[in-house]
Amino acid sequence: MEDDLAIKDVAERTGIAAGTIRMWEQRHGFPTPQRTAAGYRRYTPEDVETLRRVQAYRDRGLSVAAAIDRARETGGPSDRPSLYAAVAAGEHGARPQVLSKPTLDGNQDRYRFESAVYQTFRRGDFDTVETLGRELQTSRVNFRGYPTSPMSASFGARTAWRRGAG
Repeated sequence: MEDDLAIKDVAERTGIAAGTIRMWEQRHGFPTPQRTAAGYRRYTPEDVETLRRVQAYRDRGLSVAAAIDRARETGGPSDRPSLYAAVAAGEHGARPQVLSKPTLDGNQDRYRFESAVYQTFRRGDFDTVETLGRELQTSRVNFRGYPTSPMSASFGARTAWRRGAG
């Protein structure tokens, strides 16, 4: 019992607020401290190390549940960081971008349009697909004013190939 720590000591050593540690215990069953006769939580040095690993996994982008699972599985650092954490850390040269609502709406509209054209193509309605493809090729922009994708501009060529003309 001499090495046992009170929750405030654990909070100081890990940098995790005492309330957060209590919440994790209530919601995730972790950590599971010993209790004194008066009901006070007492933590071991191993609990502190496991909490530090959980925090390290959280800093890498894992959810609380996933971080706890990983920290319990291993005693060392993870060899499987989350994709979000890797991108956020900037390890791969990816940079966050802020997209405006009109840009996002335009992308969504373009995707829906291309999906509808593709479904029309799969049904074999080549005249409709060819008309839509020509319309896109001549306008070079969709109805919201955004540039069309290469996929949109190539429908005319696909229908010609499908008919045996290309």
